[in-house]
Amino acid sequence: MNRINPKIRAFTIFEMMVTILLSLILFSLLYTSYEILSEQLDRGSHDLSEILRVKICLDHSIEQANQIISEPGKINFAGFEKKRYILLMDTCIVCQADNVTDTIFKGKYSYRIHENPDLKLIDAFYFEFYNTATPVILNARKNYLPSVWLRRKEVNFEY
Repeated sequence: MNRINPKIRAFTIFEMMVTILLSLILFSLLYTSYEILSEQLDRGSHDLSEILRVKICLDHSIEQANQIISEPGKINFAGFEKKRYILLMDTCIVCQADNVTDTIFKGKYSYRIHENPDLKLIDAFYFEFYNTATPVILNARKNYLPSVWLRRKEVNFEY
């Protein structure tokens, strides 16, 4: 004859529901922290890629310019064939060339320009960007040809 054991060891429905509820809470916390972390990592790389775009645009503009003129809120790169403007707005940097306008940086930054006092030529730009975790400083320099230097200097002959 088979005897039925009245005490069967098993989980109750209430215990299963509590376990599932706790695991759902833990997974939701894990998912939320993952989303926040991935957003922070994506934002940092996006900021650095925008700063790289500014560097490339400045290098290209400086390389092709034979004259650089600084105006309030604007840098004019005058070349032999084309003109390129970099508009320096409060919250972004915009590059304008060949009737095409492109926002190359969005965020907070500051800049200063170095002008050679002897020649009255702009030969360096220093940008500091504040969007990244640590401020990034960008330096762009213009090396003028000797012929440009000689044309800009005033030569006085005395007898």
